[in-house]
Amino acid sequence: MKKLAWLVLALMMVFSVQHAEATVIEFGGGTGFENRGGDVWSGDESQEGFYQYDFRPHFAIFLNHNTTLGAYFNLNVEDYANYSLFEIELGPRIGYYFKQYGPGYPYVQARVSLGGLFYDTASRGSFNETHIATELGGGYMYLLNQNVGVTGGLYYELHFYDKYEDEWVSGNKFGLQLGVRIFVY
Repeated sequence: MKKLAWLVLALMMVFSVQHAEATVIEFGGGTGFENRGGDVWSGDESQEGFYQYDFRPHFAIFLNHNTTLGAYFNLNVEDYANYSLFEIELGPRIGYYFKQYGPGYPYVQARVSLGGLFYDTASRGSFNETHIATELGGGYMYLLNQNVGVTGGLYYELHFYDKYEDEWVSGNKFGLQLGVRIFVY
């Protein structure tokens, strides 16, 4: 499954490479809430269906008028009575803006990232994991002016953890995200 995710992202990048008339750089980020599920989040410590506040910055360069290619970064820190968690992810991100609809643009985005998870629980002890995370999302960007837009969208994220108490597990997140995008020409 990991290899398939990397292959799909690589194919999207290859087929979208066209030169834009001018270099346009996109800086963005969002914040929102997510609902967790899957094997890694079940049990006493993490409360299945737990909602979490999250922040996700990215930057990208427009390859053509609609397609962006860039990098994604995520840092997640949690500290609760039964567990603490520190997670960091970094990887490539590709986005596509559809034709203008009203005062803005609908968009889709995908990313694959490599991450590290450092987890400490009251009942199971602590462990460190590396993982691959994939995300698909989309939404709408409302342009405030030529350089600034605000976004609203949904995403689904799937994590593939290598080992957790000697077993392979997955973790997934579904989230709602609001954000800002800045364009530099």
